[in-house]
Amino acid sequence: MKKLEKQMKFTVPQTNGLDTMGCIESSYEGAIDFAFLMGGNLYAATPDSQYSEQALSNVPFKVFLTTTLNQSHFFGIGEETIILPVAARDEEKQPTTQESMFNFLRMSDGGIVRLNNVRSEIDIIADIAAGTMGNDKIDFSTFKNHANIRDAIGQIIPGFEKIKDIDRTKDEFQIGNRTFHKPEFATVDGNAIFKIIKIPQAKGKNGQFKMTSIRSEGQFNTIVYEEADTFRNINERWVVLMNESDIQKLGLGQGDRVDLHSATGKMEAVKIQSFDIAEGNVATFFPEGNKLISTVIDERSKTPSFKSTAINITPVYSN
Repeated sequence: MKKLEKQMKFTVPQTNGLDTMGCIESSYEGAIDFAFLMGGNLYAATPDSQYSEQALSNVPFKVFLTTTLNQSHFFGIGEETIILPVAARDEEKQPTTQESMFNFLRMSDGGIVRLNNVRSEIDIIADIAAGTMGNDKIDFSTFKNHANIRDAIGQIIPGFEKIKDIDRTKDEFQIGNRTFHKPEFATVDGNAIFKIIKIPQAKGKNGQFKMTSIRSEGQFNTIVYEEADTFRNINERWVVLMNESDIQKLGLGQGDRVDLHSATGKMEAVKIQSFDIAEGNVATFFPEGNKLISTVIDERSKTPSFKSTAINITPVYSN
C-alpha cells in the first residue's frame, strides 16, 4: 500500500471494505445505493437465491460491465440498471495478461472482432474515473494503454517486477514468492509443520443428508457452457448425486424425482443420479444448489456452507 500511495500520489482509504456476503447483507438492509459490477454473476454466485434477489433489488441503481448476459441482469434489478457490453479478453485490441492457477503470468494478444461497437473494460473504467475524479492527481487516460498498467503493477506489487517489460521481452513468468521449488520453509528447522485436525461430527437430524455443491467439467464459475458433465458421465444439471445404498433405503431408484428441502429453500423434482459418494452425503451442481444454502458464514473464512448444508429428501414420483 505504501508503494501504491507513493507511485500514485494519493492516500489509500483506511476503513475496512466489505466482502461479497457483507455487500449482500448491506444491500438487503438498504445501506447501498449504487453498485458498479464488473463481470461475474453476483446473483447466481451467492447463496439463498430469494434473499440475494431481494438484496440486489434494494440497490436502486446498478451499472454492469459484462461480456454476456446472465441471471444477474434479470433478477434483483432494482429501480434502474445500465448494462454496458464490454470486450472479452480475446477481443481486446491490445495485449492483456492473465494469471494461471499455477501462479504463471501469461500474455494474450487478443484481436478477434465479435462486435464492432464494444469497448474495453479498461477504456470505460478510465473514462468513469476521469469523469468523477478528474485527471489532476492521476491522469487516468494513460491507463487506456495496457502497457502503462503493467508498468505500474511491476513497480508496485512484489513478485510482478518482470511484467513491466513483458511487452518488449514477451517473457512470460512465474510470480515470485508463491511457489516453492525446494522443501525449505520459514520455520525454525526449515521443515514444514503439519497438524492433525480432528474432523467434527455432522450434527444433522435423523433422516437428513449433508449436501455439497459442485461444479461440472462443462462450466467455469457460474458460466455453464454445456449441460453434460463429461468427467462424471452425467448428462444434465438438475440432479442430486446420491449413494446407491441411500437411494435404496428411501425406496427409490435411478432417475426418480425428489424434492430437496433445507431451512433456506427448496429444489423441486430433482432427478436422482447414483454416484460414488459417501453414505449420508449428496451433491448438487453450483449454482443451482444455491437455493438450499444459507447466508450464514463461517467466522474465519467468511464463506457460506457451500460444502456442508443439511437437507431433507422427499420423493415426488418414480419412473
